[in-house]
Amino acid sequence: MRFPTCPKISWPWCCGSDKGEEVPLIAPNAIETARYFSSFNNPDDRNPAPPGSAAQPQSRLQNIPASPEEIAIKNTIEQLKRKINVASTIEPKKIQQQIDYLNTKLSPDTQSFFARLLTLPKIGHVEADSPIIVGDLDGSAGRMILLAIQAGLMLLNEVVLDKLVFILNAEAAIITKSKYKIKFYQFQENKEISANIEYIINNANYYKSKSEKKIIFIGDCCHDRFSSHKLYELIGREVLHACGAIFIRGNHDCYEYVKKRNRDDYRDGLKLFLNGVELPKDTEIVDKKSWEGRLELHGFFAEDEFKKLGENITFGEILDSMRDNGYEQYGGYALNQVPDTYWNEHVKNVFVNCLYYEDKAGKGTLITHNGIRKNGVLIQTAFGEFSFVSEEKRKNETSISGPSLVSTLKEFVEKINKLSPLFGVGNNISNFRPQDETYQGLNDVNVFKNVCFVHGHDGAFDDKKPVKMFDRRVSVLGVNSRCEDRIIPVAVILGS
Repeated sequence: MRFPTCPKISWPWCCGSDKGEEVPLIAPNAIETARYFSSFNNPDDRNPAPPGSAAQPQSRLQNIPASPEEIAIKNTIEQLKRKINVASTIEPKKIQQQIDYLNTKLSPDTQSFFARLLTLPKIGHVEADSPIIVGDLDGSAGRMILLAIQAGLMLLNEVVLDKLVFILNAEAAIITKSKYKIKFYQFQENKEISANIEYIINNANYYKSKSEKKIIFIGDCCHDRFSSHKLYELIGREVLHACGAIFIRGNHDCYEYVKKRNRDDYRDGLKLFLNGVELPKDTEIVDKKSWEGRLELHGFFAEDEFKKLGENITFGEILDSMRDNGYEQYGGYALNQVPDTYWNEHVKNVFVNCLYYEDKAGKGTLITHNGIRKNGVLIQTAFGEFSFVSEEKRKNETSISGPSLVSTLKEFVEKINKLSPLFGVGNNISNFRPQDETYQGLNDVNVFKNVCFVHGHDGAFDDKKPVKMFDRRVSVLGVNSRCEDRIIPVAVILGS
């Protein structure tokens, strides 16, 4: 298998723990099957069973047989889902015992770094079923697991909690110990971190939430700075989603966006910077030293990747070693054994683009990753533009039609959740960053009155005044793990 932004990927048959012993995988037979088939680089070399057969189920997204790797992933997910306890819940005392244990083991710097996750800030009138809103995860499996503990979805014994301690200490150290440029790749490439993630996901006790919205992850859950083991991070999300966790789709969660960073993109970019000169074919042997100078000159150079190459190299290997400035930001160095074809299916399985709910008093909460804004008569989102038109007007004027026209808040949310992100030049899902002040214009739209808008992506969480009010009717809560360009993880319990 080859992930578009990772030059070398191999399927792991077993991932060792920090003590070197083998940690058994959940679906060994499926993994053995994947081991055999993954030796073929060309999918056409496989000899699959007939489409739709028991051994080779159809892919949901394409009318082609699922690959052995996809079968292995699905089998592992299903086996873990069968472990979910649906009959009982975790007592609050046991949740706190896990947090207390972590606090005794985490370094002081780590405790400070994760302070808002270890003790969750409360906003408004909080009740037992008030949701935990998790700010941008930055791809962190450690934060996801820690917050799943807080929400009562995971129960870990001390052996498993020690694995989490290692991950959280490592994540905090990358930020707190960095004097200059933060080297996220060191975290992403750390094999002990990825082994611990796998161990935790395989050995946790899972519980089904009795609340429909006990925990809401506001986006950037995968393909981000603190990704380390993309396969088991994915498996963890699928299982937690089955437990009741809600995942909002962020820009880093869009595989279409991440997938653009591959060999062809580097070829096109390099050709542009070299004023359109004809580049060698991928299979052509080239001079390593000559290309090292050119890549460094034009900002494509990744020294660590380049050193791994031998002297007699092809131009294709040169392209694979190239890294733009955003490569680390999309978890490019993380271990990844997920077939390209499964990423979009995973997004459809787990993520929604938008969430709306009302509390007991009837006040609504609208949650997106990027936020929304009003521009004239249009309501703009990272997934498209909408115009609110009364149902009566839509009935009387048959000429007014189209996917952008909506009459109710329910219809607005439903249509957003059916759309794919925008990827146009200069107008993609990453660049859509409305400032909180722009929300005040939403007062003019009747359906948005008495609605609290919650977003991540841009801005920073404000401890002293987390909710901003505009004209006493529009309130905005920004929950993002940023503060003065530094990563500071945050999650809150949002009351009424």
